[in-house]
Amino acid sequence: MDAGFAMMLVLISMSVLMLFMTVSLAAVIQNSVPSRADQDSKAAVAAAQGGIEEYLGRLQNDSEYWRRNNVDSTNSAFDTAGTYLPGNTSGAKYSYRVLNSISDIDAGNPIQLEVTGISSPSATGKVVKRVLRAQLQKTGTSGAWTPQYAYFSDYEVGDPSQFASANSKCGNYYYGTVAGTASSSGRNSVASNATACPEIPWLTGDAVTGQIVSNDPLYIPGNPTFSVKPKSAWAGASSKWYWGSGTPSQTSQTGTVVSNLPSDNTYLLKDVNPRPDGGDPGPGCLYKGATKITFSGTSFTVYSPGTTTTTTGCFNATNASAAQTFTSIPPVIYVQSSTNTSCGSLGYPASNEYVSPTGYYTDATGGVQYTPSYACTRGTAYVSGTVNGNVTVGTENDIVVGGDLTTANTTTNMVGLNAGQDVWVYHPLKANTTTSTVGPTTQTGVSSCTTGTSTTGNTTTTITCSSQYCTSWFIFCLAYGYDKTTTTVTTSSSYANLLTTPVTTIQASILTGSGSFLVQNFNRGAAISTTTTNRLAVTGSISQKWRGPISTISSTGATISTGYLANYTLDSRLPNQVPPYFIDPGLATWSLTRLTDG
Repeated sequence: MDAGFAMMLVLISMSVLMLFMTVSLAAVIQNSVPSRADQDSKAAVAAAQGGIEEYLGRLQNDSEYWRRNNVDSTNSAFDTAGTYLPGNTSGAKYSYRVLNSISDIDAGNPIQLEVTGISSPSATGKVVKRVLRAQLQKTGTSGAWTPQYAYFSDYEVGDPSQFASANSKCGNYYYGTVAGTASSSGRNSVASNATACPEIPWLTGDAVTGQIVSNDPLYIPGNPTFSVKPKSAWAGASSKWYWGSGTPSQTSQTGTVVSNLPSDNTYLLKDVNPRPDGGDPGPGCLYKGATKITFSGTSFTVYSPGTTTTTTGCFNATNASAAQTFTSIPPVIYVQSSTNTSCGSLGYPASNEYVSPTGYYTDATGGVQYTPSYACTRGTAYVSGTVNGNVTVGTENDIVVGGDLTTANTTTNMVGLNAGQDVWVYHPLKANTTTSTVGPTTQTGVSSCTTGTSTTGNTTTTITCSSQYCTSWFIFCLAYGYDKTTTTVTTSSSYANLLTTPVTTIQASILTGSGSFLVQNFNRGAAISTTTTNRLAVTGSISQKWRGPISTISSTGATISTGYLANYTLDSRLPNQVPPYFIDPGLATWSLTRLTDG
């Protein structure tokens, strides 16, 4: 009986043990399934991430690879079956596609890339897929310029090509170098440099919302308002980042900056139609010679008498003598120089506008006038209006903002102004004209009289000949004669402002890689701004090689005498979103700015 009882205990114990082992084995088997699934999921995610890196690599080699619109016969990643990770012929795969349209990316929006990672098949052929969505944004490379500041200048002095100076040091940095140790070649070593060199002042009433940045110390004789600490290449003592007797609202600087502006804007020519190099046409419009562009909502009107090529959506050359309106604003507009010498009815200069015959330098009245050249052959764009879209206007020469330039929607619209030389704010002066006429007077004893016009400086002389006669004896003329009229017209200026409604608002990112952003005739006429009204409001960014003047300083040395006060505000969307094609592809790179699980 004891033996039988013992046997029963053994059998019961073995049954319990077997049950425990069975349960444990089931748990192990059950847990092994998620483990394999987890491994496959991680492999799929890794493959998707590899696909993002591979697509970024293609963008680095061809910054406009996205224009292929998900079609490339040499890239099997566009196939839903996917392709293996670079260097592999087996294992996990990935596929991708760009979700947003070419026009959306043209407008300056990031690339939205959807990438699907696919694990290697299991023994039963099952695969795991994971989807990631990547936002790819064009940003600056290390040390390269991007429009990320409310205001940037390389030099805080006027462009030597516009401001004649007897001292060659006036074209140098204030301390002679960008940063480090001051040298004897700096503008600060020039006697009375504030007046001897074209130093551009920051005045009481000037305001910058967003960061102000320069590689050169600021000249501050007034009390300007800066919303954040300025950033200067001179990161030493606070006395070095500005000079002058004024007191800015921020009295210290942060960090060091050396930012290389693009030296030209010819990269925009790859994105217009027709392309000057004969390449595949881009989505933009190309014009020749002085061109007037007026935006109105989603449409624009162009007057370009020097353009000779018909391009759908841009221009009809058979009607070049008239203004033409198109219903869709292209992402890029570029104006090149031309051989055409007729401006037609361009409107610049305006009726009764005074224009010095000697341009930048001393004019016939003894003053100095600073004005853009109105030559019809120049690649200059005259822009104004309201933009409901996204566009970058580029020029070989200048851009003249002839009226307020605004956007219809400050959230979705962006405008870029990228001039090969300067961006001017239109501020014309009134002309005064005096006319004197002598004649008709009788000239005798002369055998000829030439009708014609000649101009010297601001004086134009017109000679008119009429009433030829001959005093004769028999068939011979004893004397010839004419009635001669001489009219002299002299144009001068009292330096009165011509515009009753001045330009006060520009909503755009402004880039002058080799020139300046400045006001025409900044040194003449009555002051346009007060400390609270009619300030020059630029919302976007300003980037210039040479500081362009917008005003002159009063005798008190702190307040405005002529021109405008500044009211510059950074567009908060910059630099993550920029106007289309605004950044030189050679100075920019695509990078991952956002990643989400799809």
